[in-house]
Amino acid sequence: MNAASLPFDIERELPFPDPSFKNVFVFDHIPKCAGTSLHAMFDRDFPGYEHIESPISCISFADKVNASTCSSLYCGGHYVYGIHELLNADCKVYYITFLRNPLAVAYSLYRYGMQTKLYSYGSFVDYLFDNPYISMVRHLGGTVERAIARLENYFFIGFVEQLRESVFALGKALGISFGDIPFRNQSQNNPRTPCAHIRTETIQKYCHDFAVYEYFSGKITFPPVHARAISPTDVSATGSCRAVDDWHNGPSSKNNPTTGLKLETNDNTDDNIYTSLLLAKINAAMDDATFHFLLEGIRKGARLTISPHQVTTPERFRALFEILKTLLGKSSCDRNTCVSIEAGHLFCTLASSPYARRMGLDLDMAKRNATRFPFRHSAHFQLAQLQRQHGETENALTTLERIPPDARWTTFTNEYMANLSCRRDDPLGILEHLAPEAVTPQKRALAFLEDNFECSRRVRLAALPAGNTLIVASGPVILLEDLLASLPRDLPGQSLLLPKRNFREKYAAWDVFLFDGWFVPNHHYPWTDALLSKGFKNVVLLCSDFAALNNIQNFIDFFALLPQASIYAYMMSNIFADRHKKSLIGLRTHRQPPV
Repeated sequence: MNAASLPFDIERELPFPDPSFKNVFVFDHIPKCAGTSLHAMFDRDFPGYEHIESPISCISFADKVNASTCSSLYCGGHYVYGIHELLNADCKVYYITFLRNPLAVAYSLYRYGMQTKLYSYGSFVDYLFDNPYISMVRHLGGTVERAIARLENYFFIGFVEQLRESVFALGKALGISFGDIPFRNQSQNNPRTPCAHIRTETIQKYCHDFAVYEYFSGKITFPPVHARAISPTDVSATGSCRAVDDWHNGPSSKNNPTTGLKLETNDNTDDNIYTSLLLAKINAAMDDATFHFLLEGIRKGARLTISPHQVTTPERFRALFEILKTLLGKSSCDRNTCVSIEAGHLFCTLASSPYARRMGLDLDMAKRNATRFPFRHSAHFQLAQLQRQHGETENALTTLERIPPDARWTTFTNEYMANLSCRRDDPLGILEHLAPEAVTPQKRALAFLEDNFECSRRVRLAALPAGNTLIVASGPVILLEDLLASLPRDLPGQSLLLPKRNFREKYAAWDVFLFDGWFVPNHHYPWTDALLSKGFKNVVLLCSDFAALNNIQNFIDFFALLPQASIYAYMMSNIFADRHKKSLIGLRTHRQPPV
């Protein structure tokens, strides 16, 4: 049966629910697709409904189902896909989900990030520049093909834009009557929100979420209903029932990449240097009591909320490592399931941790992650980043080539250039040798930016106000070279603040301030007083992408000591922009651009 035809044109072929099986109804909550409202409705109308908050709680619920004698059970959450592989043969699983217009999903994610302080800087346009509508597909398998194949096997697919109609159709398919939808956590796209003015024509045809959304919205239609749900007895039931028995072929791989990974038990390294890596905005410098409180919650089924920067000791590393081994031991971890996704996330967390770097485990962990989950692009991307940081630029470029062209976004181009520029004394010289497909993501994103420049609230580099300017090398050297070559020639009093490792003889003519390692905002450097006495009017920070833009709080905190200075960010995309189109993101400006 084809789930895309649900719920009106396929007659039931078997009694529903099937009395010879335990029927498990699973709401796969795609983030920002009305899940809060739907959870509230299911909790009210489904007996014994459980909200699954993590893969650990999914495993626990599966154990409960296997031991249960109930004929129908209900659960839902972000971390539910793959539960069919954890259940006994006497169970049938019916997956339910809702899709939403990708632009609305993106805005809801951006709005959530700003409200929770995950993001502090950048407009919605800046967010879309580096996050081009891939959140639904990422949740559903990572590629358009995998997402469509997965959804084709779902029992029911509804749409947030037709929520009442979808809920009514779902009730008809299930043979029950839902009450009114308890609308929660709404973010309406009214004319005052950025969604109302964003033009997406230049990138929409390349974006995975739009492909999946249009595929199913073109095949599934719902008739209108009244504001209140109608009893399913008022309309003849023609819903289809698609249960999951086994959608996968081939045996599960049981190889465990943690086997043989040596963990050092003696750690005499001074942690002070790593403490400076921890950003106050993510509360990374947590004490052991707080860490173990969070850890205990994870073991009991709470969502993983531990940052890599918090894994600073062998005890913390080992505790998360044990959770990783538990996840890898589940058969569903060999598929594209919530358990495998969480295992991959834990791999990345451990590989990026200060403890792993200190003990030389980071690259090994990243390699094991990419080997275990070769279809996961984020695993290859992290491996390439770590290979570059270890000086293995050739290996990094080979790793990046494993990411298929249709999954290469602006961050891919940034990392690709960072690796190439490491091999040259003239970083900008690599632009002449870049293959067209390597820069395509940036070119598309720049076209989108120009279509929406007014909404972005950016300013042109050429319009940078006159006055002493400090350039902070908080990004790749190639970006610094591009900015120095593009600054207005009549801009007075230019100075550089950069890491010692990036210093080059040609910078000697500048007024240069150097620092070692991670920049610590509350540290009094030998040059601090001299820098503050310069009376800078502009401070320009270098950022590779939107994520980096929101991870430079250490510099922002330091420049609170220069209250008269306007602070801007110069993004990696400028390298590919014409000179007159290069732009700055205002982080703290005394002369706001017109909206």
